[in-house]
Amino acid sequence: RAGIDEAAALLASRRVTAPPMLLYLRTGQALADLADGELAESAARLTEAFGSTGPIVDMPIMAVVAAATAHWLLEAGHPADAATVLGAAASLRGAADDTDPVIARLRERLRAELGDEASTAYERGAGTDKDKALDLVTTLFAEARGRSTPCR
Repeated sequence: RAGIDEAAALLASRRVTAPPMLLYLRTGQALADLADGELAESAARLTEAFGSTGPIVDMPIMAVVAAATAHWLLEAGHPADAATVLGAAASLRGAADDTDPVIARLRERLRAELGDEASTAYERGAGTDKDKALDLVTTLFAEARGRSTPCR
C-alpha cells in the first residue's frame, strides 16, 4: 500500500497525466483498497481508471483494469460476472495470462465458488472481440454498482 501511495504522490507532484500511468496507478490503488476491505473506494478508483483512458484505448492495459474489475466483482458478491470479466480481460490482452499468480489465484477462487460454471462464464467473456469485451467489462461493472450506464 505504501508503494502505491508513494507512486501517486510522485505522479501528482510531477503533474503526470499520461493515460497509461494513470490507469496503472488507479488499478493498483483499487486492488490495494480491495485488500483493505474498502469496496466503495476500490470501485471509485476503477471508475477513475475507466474514465482516464484518453482518446486512444490501449487494450492490453485495459486488460489489467479488467482483471482488477474481476477481483472487485468477486468481492462484491458477483462471482459469475467476475469470471466473465476475467475472460474478457483475456480477450483484451489477446490471450489468457496463466503465468500471472494474481490471475491464477482469482481463477482458483472462481472455480471454488462456481464449480463448472466458472469455465462457462469465463468463456463467455473470452469469446468476445476486443471492442465488445471492453463494453462487457464496463457494463457488468456498472450493473454491479447499481448504475444503469457503463462507467466510460
